[in-house]
Amino acid sequence: MRFGWLISAVGAFAALWLLQFSLRAAPLSVDSALPAPAVLEAYAGDPPIGTAEDWMARRAPLLRAAFQTFIYGAPPADTAPRVVSRRILDDNAFGGAGRLEELSLVIESERGQVAFALLLATPRDRVGASPVVIAPNFCGNAAALGRRYAELAEPTWLAPRCRTLVGRALTRAVQGAHIVRPPFAELLRNGYAVATFAPGEIAPDSPALARDALARLPDASADRLGAVGAWAWGISRVVDVIGNEHELDASRIAVFGHSRFGKAALWATAMDARIGAVIANQSGRLGASPSESGVGETLSGLLRRYPHWFPDGVDPLAVSDQIDQHLLLALIAPRPILLSGATLDRWSDPAGSFRAAAAASPVYELFGRVGLDQADMRSTNLDADIAFHLRPGGHGVRPSDWAVARQFLDAHFKR
Repeated sequence: MRFGWLISAVGAFAALWLLQFSLRAAPLSVDSALPAPAVLEAYAGDPPIGTAEDWMARRAPLLRAAFQTFIYGAPPADTAPRVVSRRILDDNAFGGAGRLEELSLVIESERGQVAFALLLATPRDRVGASPVVIAPNFCGNAAALGRRYAELAEPTWLAPRCRTLVGRALTRAVQGAHIVRPPFAELLRNGYAVATFAPGEIAPDSPALARDALARLPDASADRLGAVGAWAWGISRVVDVIGNEHELDASRIAVFGHSRFGKAALWATAMDARIGAVIANQSGRLGASPSESGVGETLSGLLRRYPHWFPDGVDPLAVSDQIDQHLLLALIAPRPILLSGATLDRWSDPAGSFRAAAAASPVYELFGRVGLDQADMRSTNLDADIAFHLRPGGHGVRPSDWAVARQFLDAHFKR
């Protein structure tokens, strides 16, 4: 058979993907019996918290410093990018739903330049400035647009699964229609602008290449920063750009991040008060899921498999003893959070994320807001300021994930 090698390769690739997810699948309890950690008690010598003012003035800075020390590393300098060029790719994109532009961005550093491309889609039918969804993409801007625009260059780094048509097709088949392509048309028709970029241009998702890229970031120390922290920093640099676009509403910026980019989205939102809401889809360990949980991927396994995601020397024992992810969620208060999980994706520990959301809720109550307000993971309340959504299936980005995200943003951005 002339194409037998291709059929065999596709079959082997698909089998490996399916095996990976079948090993992660197991019955999932929708309720967590484990106790929720107390978020307002004394911490690291700081007395108990009783008011929102105490939280913002005393506890929040202490926790941000702890997360930098124990998990994410010290962020690079807040150097705003320079727009070196911009061009309209399509003034009537997505069946007339919006205008599509490409912006070439450069961030100056004492060690050189950090350059990446930003796609910006804005609704054609709008009244006033549009709310914006920042959605980091996995396979580059050209793939995010289905390769409809030949003039778009490939990013400076691509994951192996994104380098061929077969790899991208299998990724979408296994992990969902929107793992490579955000739903631009649906978001635009619902009044949302979309900003997407490839975080691999800032820090490649590769142990062999990440350190050199991290060393080029402004005022960054490569051994005290990881790729997740760099990707979060990149999200904030996109926020810088949005603030200068008169068609975009800088007071209504949301970030949608899946898996590793869900971790980055949560950390970016905790560090950057300009981000108004965050959707973390299956963010897993060192995202929304607590480190001490015994379900799914272990913290030590995560650090072993992806040593470049976090700074050198992250100690799993110190992390679980000093800090945990319910405190990361609490740092986002009072801004809205949507956490999403899937019934077959025990690897990312959705029950643990649900428990962390419940544990963070007392901080929202300090602000007079409603934290998690649902009896279990299936009883989603999108009007609450912390919402949890559980869908059938495995790890990935399905149309239902984005449909729920849009409903959540409508509830909080369009009141």
